[in-house]
Amino acid sequence: MPDSVHHASRRPALPVALLALSVLVGAVAAHLSVPSLFGSTRTQTTRLKYVLRALQESDRPARVVALGNSVVMNGIDARLLTELAPSLADEAWNLASPGQSLILTRLLLQEIPSAAETVVVGVTVSDLTTGAQGVQSGAYQALQMYGYRPDPVTLADCRQAASAEAQRLLDTPQWRTPFEARWVARSVIDEGARRLLRRNLDLDRRDRDLYFPTPYTRRVSARILDHSVQRHFVRRDACVVAPQTTDLLRSMRRLADRRGFDLIFVVMPEHPRWADYTGDAFYGELASRLAELSDLTIVDAHALLNADQFVDHLHPSQAGAALVTERIASHLADQRP
Repeated sequence: MPDSVHHASRRPALPVALLALSVLVGAVAAHLSVPSLFGSTRTQTTRLKYVLRALQESDRPARVVALGNSVVMNGIDARLLTELAPSLADEAWNLASPGQSLILTRLLLQEIPSAAETVVVGVTVSDLTTGAQGVQSGAYQALQMYGYRPDPVTLADCRQAASAEAQRLLDTPQWRTPFEARWVARSVIDEGARRLLRRNLDLDRRDRDLYFPTPYTRRVSARILDHSVQRHFVRRDACVVAPQTTDLLRSMRRLADRRGFDLIFVVMPEHPRWADYTGDAFYGELASRLAELSDLTIVDAHALLNADQFVDHLHPSQAGAALVTERIASHLADQRP
C-alpha cells in the first residue's frame, strides 16, 4: 500500500488524542475548582459550612442545640430560649438547615460537642410518615466538601433507614465527591438569581445566623398560600410511621446515651389547612404511634399554631416561633430539678 494511504489513515489519531487530552484537562480543572467554589461562594448549601464550623470549632459551644429543616429554622428562636430558661440554656443554637432530612440530622449529631447537654430535633408529621428516608445529594456532598467524614456507626445507622438512592450516595467513595459536586457552579448562579428575585428571603440570615435563622420573614398573600397548599398538600388517611423511621430515631437516642446528652424530638406545627386533606382518624392514629415510642422523649406541637401564626403553608411566623420555643423551654424546665 502506498505511504500516502498509510499517512491518511493515521491523520485522525492526533485530533482524537487532542480532544481526549482536552476533556481530561477540563475534568481535572473542574475537579480542582470545586473545593474553592464551596469555600468562597454562596450556594444553596452554604449554611452547612457555618453549622459545621460552629459544631467543630466554636470556643463557646452551646448547651442546647436544635437541628432540623427549614420549619425548625423558622420555628425555634434560640435567643428567646436562653431568655426563657437562662439556667438551662445560657447558650443555645438553632443549627437547622434547608432541606435537612432525618438522615442529615443523624449525620450532624456525630459532631455535637461534648459541652452540649440537650439536643432538640425538630421533625414534621411528613418526616414521621415517610418510609425509607432520603437525603439531598447536594447537602451530603457539601458536608464532605466542608470536611465532614461520617464514622462507621453513623454510616450504619443512616444506611439502615435510607432509600436506595440515599444508600448509593452514602456509599460513594470520597474521591468521587468533587466530580459529582460540579453542580456547585450552577448553584452559584442560581443563588445570585434567587437573591434578586426572592425578596421575601433573607439569605444572609439563612446562612450565618446560629440563633434564629429564619429565611422566610414576610407573610405570603392568600393567593400564593392557596396555590402552595394545592400544589404541595396531598390526601392522607392512615397514619403509618415506618419501621425505618423509628429505627433512625432510636439510633439518635443511642448516640445521645453514649455521648451523655439529652435528646428531645419536637413534632413541629403544621398549617391548619392540612385538616382539609386529612382523614378523620389520622390524628388519633398519630397520637397512638407517638405513644408507642415511649422510649423516646417527644414533644407533640403539631397542632400548636393557628393559621395566622404561619408565614406560608409550612413555616411559622415569628409569633409562632415564640410559642414553639416557649413549649420547648417549658419542657426543659419540667425535666430538670
